[in-house]
Amino acid sequence: MIDDHCTPEWAEKMSSGWADVELRGRDRIIAEPGHIMHKPTEEQAQMWKDAAKPLLDEWRKTVTEKGLDADEIYNDLVETLKRYGSYAG
Repeated sequence: MIDDHCTPEWAEKMSSGWADVELRGRDRIIAEPGHIMHKPTEEQAQMWKDAAKPLLDEWRKTVTEKGLDADEIYNDLVETLKRYGSYAG
């Protein structure tokens, strides 16, 4: 049954292989001559966070209206991103 496979665990299982391949490709591109990796300054990163805040607020409102725990879901996402070195906090 499809519902048995529509879980966070299965989503992670299905996507982690792709993420690993992407990460290896990223490292390969960085190592090639002529490529420059830009790391945003704290000020630039804050500008992105500020710009995205209304979207996050809207998402939290929508999730809460559906009776779900927005904090729990968001914190789980953050922990998953951290585990894969993808959290830009």
